[in-house]
Amino acid sequence: MNKHMKRLPRLARTLRTALPSWADDTIEENLTKASADTAEERFFYRTFGHSHLSVGLYDQANGLVTSDPMGHPFPPRLVRPEGQKSGSGFILADDGLYFTFDGLDRWPDVPSSAAFVAAHISPAQLVSIAVGTAPHGKLTPSEFQLVGLLLEGLDLKTAAARVGATYDTKRKQIQKVLEKLALNSQTALVRTLALDLTVWLVNELLAQPAHDAETLLAKKHYGKTITINRISVADSPEIPIWDFGARSGRPVLYFHSMLAPVILTRDLHSKLMAQNLRLLMMPRHFVGLESAMSPDIRQARTISSLARALDYLSEDKLLCIGDSAGCGWAARFVAANPDRVSGLVLASTPQALPVTDQRTLFAEVSARIKQDHFVVSGMTRLYNTIARAPGLAQRALSYMYRQSPADLATLDAAFIDGQLADWLRLIANQAIHTSMDEVMNLQRNWTHDLRSIPVPLLFLHGNQDPICPASSAQDMADMMPNAAIHRFNDAGHFLLGQKFDEICRMLSDDRRLP
Repeated sequence: MNKHMKRLPRLARTLRTALPSWADDTIEENLTKASADTAEERFFYRTFGHSHLSVGLYDQANGLVTSDPMGHPFPPRLVRPEGQKSGSGFILADDGLYFTFDGLDRWPDVPSSAAFVAAHISPAQLVSIAVGTAPHGKLTPSEFQLVGLLLEGLDLKTAAARVGATYDTKRKQIQKVLEKLALNSQTALVRTLALDLTVWLVNELLAQPAHDAETLLAKKHYGKTITINRISVADSPEIPIWDFGARSGRPVLYFHSMLAPVILTRDLHSKLMAQNLRLLMMPRHFVGLESAMSPDIRQARTISSLARALDYLSEDKLLCIGDSAGCGWAARFVAANPDRVSGLVLASTPQALPVTDQRTLFAEVSARIKQDHFVVSGMTRLYNTIARAPGLAQRALSYMYRQSPADLATLDAAFIDGQLADWLRLIANQAIHTSMDEVMNLQRNWTHDLRSIPVPLLFLHGNQDPICPASSAQDMADMMPNAAIHRFNDAGHFLLGQKFDEICRMLSDDRRLP
């Protein structure tokens, strides 16, 4: 057995415990898929992840390459009729109607293995396209099957023989179908409906995701209180920096958590204004540096570009905050730019000490990902699969934080009115490798940066944190001469959202910092 495979059974069992209603084969499949599939998945979700259609991607041998595991189940093989070997067309398979389209060369990043996409057409969609917004009635399964065979190119006699019925039976049935679809002839059914369906489906498939979708979502989330800067210095890549609060206030550089580029608190702007703070945040999921780089090099180059961009926004020294997975980023930024920083605050700091053998999702995952690209790739695929399904994402996160009432309340609010589900889905579709990068960067010895930084260091930690124990942050603070720690009794992992008012007051008062 492959050495990597030996590590997976216990991890899969732990994941099933967290997600008991999720099919076992979905977990196993995502964990064991080869990393070579990544290019195909990247293309698929970036191109069709925003679509209202249920889409499957097929290869040159008519085999299914990938589809959304939470969507419509596609046939493992989909063989197009002889008359549809190129272009577009319809096919009835496994009692489902599919539209196939092979014009993939219009997308420059299409993998060479991909041959065509198939879009599933439901009976309701078919009726809606045929008769507009006021359908005359639903098609029975038998009627829908007959329409599918006609759209595939069969005549009525051949279609009747295909399903084992008499021609007269199907001739009578087609009259009922025409009445329901508000069409006056079989010719109109085949020509008009096929044309209308094709136009609608091609437009849906070719629709491009909104430019800078994260910017649109950020504006929806924060409204007029956010300023979005995009800065490119010399040959550096363009860096997005989101700007909140008092424009002339004390600048705070915030490295967000892995969950999403979202601060889980309401009234962010007014709370920053009250303490004369200006919060600057780079939504690192959407920076988009070259994927060929290693995560370590990508992080180093991103931080270098960020530092150059920040010079154009503020001449004052920055107070840096790292939140959970953002702690490694903040520490590296300070180590690389000590003269630009006045202090470092780490909130909900990930464990730097060996993980114990607790039977928790976080402990089990952490124990398996130490520089193991195979497991990291599988976990990234699982993470993105979960993130694309709001109900599944909320269930998984609720399991992880089930021992922290404060965190459960924060998550509930974030899913209800904080657009968290939209952020998770957008990251999974548009920034597929982000979670892999985050995991790999946390495994880097980022705590070494803390020992060399010359600025004061403050740890903030919730005593109810089920992910990063406060005792670990306490041990780190005790080992560093320029560090202090402040612990909150009634807070969990999402500390900044739960104690934002108090933390803002601390940041605005130098006496409260070490």
